[in-house]
Amino acid sequence: MTRWYERRLNVITEAMTIRSFTESELRALYRQHTDETGQVFEEEALKLAWEYSQGQPYLVNALARWCVEKIHKEDFSKPVTGADMEEAKEKLIRERGTHLDSLMEKATDPRVRPIVEQVMLGGMIPEAVPADDIAYTLDLGLLVQERGVIRPANPIYMETI
Repeated sequence: MTRWYERRLNVITEAMTIRSFTESELRALYRQHTDETGQVFEEEALKLAWEYSQGQPYLVNALARWCVEKIHKEDFSKPVTGADMEEAKEKLIRERGTHLDSLMEKATDPRVRPIVEQVMLGGMIPEAVPADDIAYTLDLGLLVQERGVIRPANPIYMETI
């Protein structure tokens, strides 16, 4: 059986930019798995999946895959818990898969590194940094800008960077 995260979110194999999911879209996507298998994602697991990924498509997929395949070994009778999601997050960070390695490589790009460093240190981005470099960094998805403030896109990227 092909799982929803295998047929809908194979973002590793395609080089493209897609927007992040909203929280309701993340929940609907995970609900597809429940509808297909009967395996439930408990409310705490859903909250943590959103908190950790902020809807970033690769992370939404990877967190679910860890919980379903690696933690529960496709035993769909066991619900995915908050503790499972926490474990999945820690494993993703420790093992740094293709996606995270690729992002970390981009974080060392001379156009990106000074911006990421300043944000991680809690400082302001110097005015001398070209707007194109800031836009490029935001387009990579490492950082997001909300109400004029630039911050890491999600807690997993913050820990990884």
